Amino acid sequence: MDTTRGEVTVDGTPPYRWVHHDYLELSALPTAPGTARGHAGNVLREWRLLTFTETIQMVVSELITNSVTATRGISWPGSQPVVRLWLLADAASVLVAAWDAAPGIPRRRPAGQDAEDGRGLAIVAALSARWDSYQCAEPYGGKVTWAFIDTP
Repeated sequence: MDTTRGEVTVDGTPPYRWVHHDYLELSALPTAPGTARGHAGNVLREWRLLTFTETIQMVVSELITNSVTATRGISWPGSQPVVRLWLLADAASVLVAAWDAAPGIPRRRPAGQDAEDGRGLAIVAALSARWDSYQCAEPYGGKVTWAFIDTP
């Protein structure tokens, strides 16, 4: 993903490829993943990409859950930190990106059979063709974690 000029690309694909664009900002509350999941379903319906709905909703849920979890303890002007979601698509693929203010890059970690967490990035990896993350420059900082899905 190349964002050196504010452009969102995957593997060097020009940014004009993304004919659909959507953005959502949410308070980093426990309800944010469900809200983001519902929003993604509505957006995909509007874009007539219903075959992607189940996969995209799962990826959105995992990425926003991770973002909400990462923001615990982050100081934010006002009361509650925010997380941000972008959806970009063409007729054959969808790019999901989630931003949070927390430093550090997320890493997959092994989850025990009885563990209640630790499987999110494994799920994202299984459902996407590619995923990665990068740190953002100031003034906002934080990181973006993204997933590219080209198979519904």
